Amino acid sequence: MRTRFSFRFRPDPPPAGRVKLADPLVTRRRWLVTLAALVAAGVVAWPYGLGQMVDEMRRDVAATGYLRAAERHAAARPPRRAEALYELSRALALAPDRDAYAEAVATVYLSLRAYAEARDWLQREPDLSPLLRVNLGQCLMMTGEQEKGARLIRSSLAEIAAAYHAGQLPEVVYALALNNAGYALLSARENVPEARLLIARALAVSPLQPAYIDSMGWAEYQAGRYLDAAFYLERAVRLYWPQEDAEMQFHLGMAYARLGKLYSARQALERCLQLDPGWTEAQHQLESLRRILPPPNIAWQPKPGYSGISRG
Repeated sequence: MRTRFSFRFRPDPPPAGRVKLADPLVTRRRWLVTLAALVAAGVVAWPYGLGQMVDEMRRDVAATGYLRAAERHAAARPPRRAEALYELSRALALAPDRDAYAEAVATVYLSLRAYAEARDWLQREPDLSPLLRVNLGQCLMMTGEQEKGARLIRSSLAEIAAAYHAGQLPEVVYALALNNAGYALLSARENVPEARLLIARALAVSPLQPAYIDSMGWAEYQAGRYLDAAFYLERAVRLYWPQEDAEMQFHLGMAYARLGKLYSARQALERCLQLDPGWTEAQHQLESLRRILPPPNIAWQPKPGYSGISRG
């Protein structure tokens, strides 16, 4: 039997029995009484901490907004350092409890390569995760405490590896920790073979991750294998396209310079400075390359028929 469909143009009749409607005047009075009671309760409780609680909530919301703005400025290409630091100062001026923002503030400073400031804020956090302790170890190494930083990185990495092998940590997080630890050691030129091994283990998990490939290229550069370094660094830049990263361009420019490819080296370093004008090491390297004369085979050659005589 087919189901018959019909369209109703009239609402269904009300159910049987009396339907009692609320008196609008009584309802309005009840709402007014409830609102008055809430206001009275707020006035009574205000001197006992309610006002302070509301003020802290307002400041927390404002500080979080300024902190997010600082993160956006720091992550921009090129980074807007002055704006990021200004928004960060506004966030900290309003923060009810500065230590509660320590991890986020340290992340902004790390992205700006302000290792001393990042170190100080990470040390404010009493219970850092192992991955953040790797970052703290890098900051320590970059600010002159190589032995202490390397020791912290290795202990944190052992803890991360134990959690991974116990099935408590995702594989991608483990690979990230391996790469970060290896790159931290490379940044301070500390035990390059160990750093390369850690990065190779990260690549075994994520072989197409541009950041890990760039780390491997930088490890080859630190080991003096410049041709292999250029191979990895070119691949990292290609895989990261259409996005661009100043650090990748800097690494690639350094490898090209060591291979004598001066034009390509200058191009990469100039692109690095376009993406991040505050990269002082790239500025120094570019100035050094500009003082090097090109080899004779790419120097200026006269056109056929040129006699060197001016026709005035």
